[in-house]
Order: sequence, then C-alpha cells, then structure tokens
Amino acid sequence: MGRLSAIEQAKTSLSVLMGDAKKAQSFFLDDMLAFAKKTTPYAFTDIANSGRNLIAFGMDVKNVIPTMQAVGDAAAASGKGAEGFRQISDAFGAMQVSGTLSMEEMNRLMDAGIPALKILANETGQDVMDLKKRSFLKVLLKVKKQLLHL
Repeated sequence: MGRLSAIEQAKTSLSVLMGDAKKAQSFFLDDMLAFAKKTTPYAFTDIANSGRNLIAFGMDVKNVIPTMQAVGDAAAASGKGAEGFRQISDAFGAMQVSGTLSMEEMNRLMDAGIPALKILANETGQDVMDLKKRSFLKVLLKVKKQLLHL
C-alpha cells in the first residue's frame, strides 16, 4: 500500500471510529502525523494501525500518542523494532478492552521483550515466582470450572 493511500485509509477509519470527521482530522494531522514525522523511527502504517486499534479498543484519544510513545520506547529498548511495536500496542489494546491484566497479555508483553512480570512484581512489592504461582492457580481454577460445565 502506498503512503498516500495509507494516509487516506487512516483518516477515514479514524473518522468512523471517532464519530466526528473534524476531530479525527485534527487528531490525525496535529498529533499522529507529527508523532510519525518527529519522534519515532517506525513506519507510518504501523503508527496509524496502532493508533486506530487503540481508539477502536476504547482508549481515550488524548492517551493514544503518549501510549504509542511509551510503546515505541519499549519496543526500541527490547530490540524488537516494528514487530515489537505492533505486539506491545496490541497487548495494550487487549488490556484496554478487558479492563484487566491477564496472563495472556503479560505473556504477549514478555514475548515482545518487556519484563512484564518483573515490572508488576516491583510495582506491587511481590516476588515474581509468587505472581507466577498465583496466575497459574487462577488459570487452573478457571479451566476446572469450565470442565465441570461441559
């Protein structure tokens, strides 16, 4: 897809998602293109897709660019590049939709090179192994519950 068609597609999808063509145009021109041009090494299509997905997943527009900046920084630090950028932003989108942090999203972040369990352990003052055990037990209980309903 050419750059111009990617730009047009991004503007159109943002207009639909945001329900207001003027707001979408303003966000797109003022924020997203500026972010793509000045502050990131990632391709515009990756940025546009991630931004669109975060909005589609329910993220407030004012949080999209700061989130993408953090995602871009994390992807760069992990050495995963554009693939890491996509993986991390998809995991953030999934967390946005569910409103929770599941082990699946934690694993997605870890696959992208983010030490998510270590970060969570540091933030909560818990041990990484305790978090893993607790997560495993929760999953085991959920599987058991589902099996009982078959």
